[in-house]
Formats: sequence, structure tokens, C-alpha cells
Amino acid sequence: FETTSWMVLEVEKEGGQPRFVIIDGGNKNGLKRGFRGRLIERGRSIAEIEIVEVYDEGSRARIATELVDRITPQTAAEVAVPVNDTR
Repeated sequence: FETTSWMVLEVEKEGGQPRFVIIDGGNKNGLKRGFRGRLIERGRSIAEIEIVEVYDEGSRARIATELVDRITPQTAAEVAVPVNDTR
């Protein structure tokens, strides 16, 4: 597995609280439904995420734990993706 970093493009709220994020990595980048990762803000983890929908060039992830900081334009999503071993 290799940890990859993606931009958070959008935050979806329910009841005024962030519940999902849209990220710019998708099928073409090896992401799949069920992969887990985390949101990173200023070098520290602020929440765990789980990919729930995957499109060609983006994904929707559920925020799986309570946020410990706010999501900003600099927040990134890190997800571990399997690496093809061609050796």
C-alpha cells in the first residue's frame, strides 16, 4: 500500500455538521469503496474517513470519527492505495 494525498473539493453537511467530503481521487487513481483514510490539517490528523462512493476522477468519503479541528481549503485527505508490484 502507498499513502496518497488528495484535495478536499467540497464538504457536505447534515444538521449543520460536516458528514462527507468530496475528494479529487477516484477510480483512475486506484481508490475503491471501503478504503479508509484520514483528513489532515496543518500536518495532523483531524478525522478518519471511509470512501463510500467512487467516480472516475473523484470520491465521496464519510467522516467516520468526530472532527478535532475544522476543515479548511488546505485540508487534505490521505488514503492508502494498493501498489501494483510488477517485479
